Amino acid sequence: MPKMKTHKGAAARVKITKGGIVMRVKRVLGAAVKARTSTKRSNRKPAPVKPQDVRALKRLIPGL
Repeated sequence: MPKMKTHKGAAARVKITKGGIVMRVKRVLGAAVKARTSTKRSNRKPAPVKPQDVRALKRLIPGL
């Protein structure tokens, strides 16, 4: 049976914390660069992933 491949797009957008919480890494998008500074700064902070989405992410990232 072949190895499970990691979905690299999902792996770049999601990180797991020491406590096991799956966090979505937010990045500033092109439209937000032109917006106010406060909007850009708020988009940098990671946010927890909804529990409904964790199951799908575990399929995309085998080591999660």
